[in-house]
Order: sequence, then C-alpha cells, then structure tokens
Amino acid sequence: MCSLAAIRGMSHPHRALAEHHDARSRASTTTTSSSSSSARRDDDPDPPPRSLKDPPYTLVPKIFDWDEQRAA
Repeated sequence: MCSLAAIRGMSHPHRALAEHHDARSRASTTTTSSSSSSARRDDDPDPPPRSLKDPPYTLVPKIFDWDEQRAA
C-alpha cells in the first residue's frame, strides 16, 4: 500500500488511487467470501416511505443583516 504522501508525489495520483482501490476491493472480496456468518444487507427490511407531513427540510426567515450580525 502507498502512503498518502507517496500518492501526492506521483505524477498520476488518480492511477495510484485506482490501483489502491482495486487492491483493497480484491482483499475485501477474499475476506468476505471466506466468512459466511456475516449478515446480508438484502435481508434488511425497507425503510417506511416518507410522507408529505415529514419534509426533508424547512425554510427559515432570510437573514438580511448578515454582515452586521457577524461583526457584532
């Protein structure tokens, strides 16, 4: 494995990161295939659907005097 400093010094860091990722994925494939006792994510139930009464965000009043508040 390459250290982050070694990757930064290379002329093509994306290639080093891709090779590092490939090596890690091959290593994790061999370890996960050997352990059959791990729980599968497919068995997890789906989360309940969101309703319109449960919005992902809410709007708040706009701050017009932002600079004055930050200066205080």
